[in-house]
Amino acid sequence: MANEIGKAVVGLTGMLKKADLSVYHHPIEPTEYPAVVLKFTGSEDGSVGGQNIEGEIQAMIFVANPFSEEGTEELYRILSPNGSGSFKEAIDDDYTWGGNVSIGWLTEIEEPEVETLPSGAVVWQTEATLRFRT
Repeated sequence: MANEIGKAVVGLTGMLKKADLSVYHHPIEPTEYPAVVLKFTGSEDGSVGGQNIEGEIQAMIFVANPFSEEGTEELYRILSPNGSGSFKEAIDDDYTWGGNVSIGWLTEIEEPEVETLPSGAVVWQTEATLRFRT
């Protein structure tokens, strides 16, 4: 099962890099923006023998300069349903996440909020929930 989860994360990472997002893995705090921090949050065995699983990944999206026009435009670009650099379009571009899952999809994106990270960086932050099947 760990191999299938690892492949899903690798595939998702590749898709997000196409949208010009720096990708990190939880619990690492981003140092380059815009960024996504991926956190695997659970799975369910979907078959006899445990070869097929359904899993969930939380993607925390961070955009710098929340009080500037540039930061707000960057946030809108990432959260728009389509277009160059859109988070959703990067996910929907290839439902197999580069052949690493049978199907992967976006289930939810929360409303963005301004947050202060432990490093002191002030950013836009939102969370997206993604699911996949191997």
